[in-house]
Amino acid sequence: MLAGGSTTARNLPIPGRELDGIHQAMASLPWSNHTQEDNLNAADAPISAAGRKVVIIGGDDTGTDCLRTSHRHSAASVHQCEIMPNPADERTAANPWPTWPMVLLTSYTHEEGDERVFSVNTRSFLGDDQGRVRSLQAHEVEFVDGHFRRDDTYATSEDEVWVCGDMGRGQNLIVWAIAESRACATAVDTDLMGASALPVPVPALARTPV
Repeated sequence: MLAGGSTTARNLPIPGRELDGIHQAMASLPWSNHTQEDNLNAADAPISAAGRKVVIIGGDDTGTDCLRTSHRHSAASVHQCEIMPNPADERTAANPWPTWPMVLLTSYTHEEGDERVFSVNTRSFLGDDQGRVRSLQAHEVEFVDGHFRRDDTYATSEDEVWVCGDMGRGQNLIVWAIAESRACATAVDTDLMGASALPVPVPALARTPV
């Protein structure tokens, strides 16, 4: 069973990763939240984007949170790089209801100002004489195939591989991930034992309320 979701950062093992000025999202975001809760001064943040040229590698909710925080720190500029292709503005024929809508989402945070770059993979970081990151090297990629596909029992086309949570539905609320993980456990139990007394809180193809 595959179920995504973790506060443990996924490293990017490419040349130049050790340079100063490269940070994981969760090294910065929690402190920024505390500035609101505990009346801390954003200028005293251990990791500050103030006056800097920021590049965010990755999208979705965490990337948007990084974008919002960079704006609040008064970054000089912000670019957001996403390895996935630019989604369509509306559902395509390959993305019918009730599957999760893979469409371009633009929040007020994006409208505040940034440049989003799609279909880009980061190859390496380049540093200056002081050991700080100064730029990155990237190349365009083409997505051919590879999304996890599942049926209504959470089973994939691979034998004995099930998918639930964000890996199947897309980024969503934790309540959906909890419900799906329980239903997926039922599917696994049924496959192994022939039947299961466990509940099925939600089918894999159930529509997410909007």
